[in-house]
Amino acid sequence: MKNVADTTVADSLLPNPRWSAIDSGVTLIFGRRTGSFSLSLNASADSSRYAIQPDSAVFSFDTLTFFYDRRLQFLSNACGYTYFYNLRSIKTTNHNVDSVLLRNNEVNGNVNTPDHVQVFF
Repeated sequence: MKNVADTTVADSLLPNPRWSAIDSGVTLIFGRRTGSFSLSLNASADSSRYAIQPDSAVFSFDTLTFFYDRRLQFLSNACGYTYFYNLRSIKTTNHNVDSVLLRNNEVNGNVNTPDHVQVFF
């Protein structure tokens, strides 16, 4: 894994990315250049696996496995309960992915938090 602190990294957009949830079979096709994603974690398991193709024209893909702890959280009488997550680690294959950086391990629905994970290609 690269030491990101010692490297200047330019942001770039993926040309036509696809994310597929391996365990549920859901495929997210963005159809446009993008640099950020929102993915769901499985509330009934301690891990979620996704396959990513940085460009749908390229056959090779990588698998990212997110490992986490789940915590049931009461929001309000109107909203009920939801799960909050603590990301423990991420494992990846390295066909297209260079490295993965876990920046913020608390996934709690707060839209003002920084990105949780950065994936470098």
